[in-house]
Amino acid sequence: MAEGICGGQKKTSEEAQMATVCQHILETRPSALKCRLVETKHVRFCGFASYTQTLPVGFMAEPPRVMVDNSLKWIGEKRIVTKDRKSYHMEVPRETHLFIQVAASETFAVGEMTCVGENQHVAGHFLTSVIIDAQISVENVREHYVELHGVIETGTDRVKMGCEASLGACVGADSTYVWDPAK
Repeated sequence: MAEGICGGQKKTSEEAQMATVCQHILETRPSALKCRLVETKHVRFCGFASYTQTLPVGFMAEPPRVMVDNSLKWIGEKRIVTKDRKSYHMEVPRETHLFIQVAASETFAVGEMTCVGENQHVAGHFLTSVIIDAQISVENVREHYVELHGVIETGTDRVKMGCEASLGACVGADSTYVWDPAK
């Protein structure tokens, strides 16, 4: 039977027999998204006469792990809620950038700038009269996936998931991957 399908030739001898082996691998390519959050903070000092000065303590936080529940909620509602419980619209699939003032206030009115800083712990240091701004990038982008024998692998990042394909989502090292297990 294998001869006709695979085009191999069957040869026999007293010592060995040659055969062609055919493999059939079922591969599916589910539709999916990759969710990732990156937050970068910048610290400025509220100085004399409300002039601000950038301090060399800007830092990028490790990308926090985005839990599956949060990813599904963000995608479904097209909204993200930050740590301070403020809600922001985001586009899916796409990357959304938010610019948020985390600590202190800075106003511009009638040609004057007023800066009121706060006392904060930043990168292991206690700083007085600082303004902290955050840039948050929320990435919800289409990802190519391959399912093979119940295991999911991302096509772009080349990451083999530690979760079963039937679960529909998996939290990776710096991204959360969400797919439709029915497709």
